[in-house]
Amino acid sequence: MKSLKCLEKENQDMIKTRLKKIDKKIKKNEKQLKKALKKDSSVCFGGKKNLRIDLETFRFKRSRRMLIPGRRQGKYSNNLFKLNVDNEMLTYRSTQKDIVFKIQFHKYKDELYARVNEKHNSPDKAVAYELMDYGEYFIVKAIFEKHMNLPKTDTLYGAVGIDINVDHIALCETNMDGNIVLIKKYPIHEENTKNKRNEELYKLAIEIMEQCKSKKKSLVVEDLNFKQLKTRMLYRPKKENRTLSSFAYKKILEKVERKCLMNEVDVIKVDPKNTSKIGKEKYTKIKGLSVHYCAAYVINRRGMGFVN
Repeated sequence: MKSLKCLEKENQDMIKTRLKKIDKKIKKNEKQLKKALKKDSSVCFGGKKNLRIDLETFRFKRSRRMLIPGRRQGKYSNNLFKLNVDNEMLTYRSTQKDIVFKIQFHKYKDELYARVNEKHNSPDKAVAYELMDYGEYFIVKAIFEKHMNLPKTDTLYGAVGIDINVDHIALCETNMDGNIVLIKKYPIHEENTKNKRNEELYKLAIEIMEQCKSKKKSLVVEDLNFKQLKTRMLYRPKKENRTLSSFAYKKILEKVERKCLMNEVDVIKVDPKNTSKIGKEKYTKIKGLSVHYCAAYVINRRGMGFVN
């Protein structure tokens, strides 16, 4: 049994340490408050770099994009833009005057014209327009809902599973028995700029889609809950959160899914629970592959209905 003096001393020490921690927190919060009062708001639409260098460039980049949502009521599928299908002239109804210019759409042109020619208040009639100002020229994008054909791939003769990581995508293709026939690695370069990274991800999405389409096999991916990932990021270190943000898992997955759906490749989403853990413990030694390839293999088999 401890004596009363010992217990009192322990309690005093605990109180002292707690008071020190509280003092540190108070000082830290006071410093943050001073910084917040001195600094302007950190969010700057149009880019801080442009604002510091040139005010005109900042204003131009801030207001270079205009998006007008579509509407299914009326004749032209939009409130401000009128597309004349017969002579391919687009009219923009501004506050001062109507601006008319010649335009030519390339991909999905026939579908766009069919939407504009649909009857008043038809479900698919609405067409949105995005206008981008590049100084010397403008780019106009027509946005509408596209009906996809039924997928022409299945898991009868196997599947293609992918495991998306920070610096690469691991692909694993299996046959009808669930055995590996191909493994492939697609590197992702983190040091690239935003535009280069988007271009790289676009090319990767095409390559993965073509791999599935050529073999007539469905693509299997993890069905991740991004809301849960965001909440988890609140309690992780800053460096780890930065890598997760630049990683942009959702962006990669969306690009791959979009390419597959446009090319009639079926995308199967499976439960992501313990895919890497099962791959590491069960298949790394047997198959002689890395954890990421084995995780892609587990995802693949799960999509085909096998029990890992």
